[in-house]
Amino acid sequence: MKWDRVIRASAIIVLLAIAVGVAAAGTGEKKEEVYGNRGYIVWNPDVPKYKRFIQEVTTGERLATKGELTDLEKKLSEALDKLEFSEERRAELEAELASVRAQLAAYGQEPAAGGTTYTVVKGDCLWNIAKTLYGNPLKWPVIYNANTDKIRNPNRIYPGQVFVIPAL
Repeated sequence: MKWDRVIRASAIIVLLAIAVGVAAAGTGEKKEEVYGNRGYIVWNPDVPKYKRFIQEVTTGERLATKGELTDLEKKLSEALDKLEFSEERRAELEAELASVRAQLAAYGQEPAAGGTTYTVVKGDCLWNIAKTLYGNPLKWPVIYNANTDKIRNPNRIYPGQVFVIPAL
């Protein structure tokens, strides 16, 4: 008699778990990973949290480290190769991948001799400084690399800091 109750309670718990899983599956949330046609897992750039991260990196809201950019480039390339997207979305992803690659190239760029200095004012960020001084916001890593002794986090610069702005 006691075991019958335990079995019934276990069955009810299992049914509730299945019901909750089915309800969650119907929410329309995208899976973080998509299985490719050979059973391996491919990173999905259309998952909202990844989509937001890509947007922040490519628009300059967030300045990514070289490691983050390398990882993002690898994942975007793999997703473009292995997943199917509409022509519109594929073009967007390719533009985002080009932006990531341009930022990576700027990390590897050696500054030329000479240059100037720049004093940070309230509201500045490396993205906007690079846009103003170089005409290309994707060159922000050049400024960051030249001032790593003064910048601990590229997302946090402070008024009054004086940066060396290398000539390109």
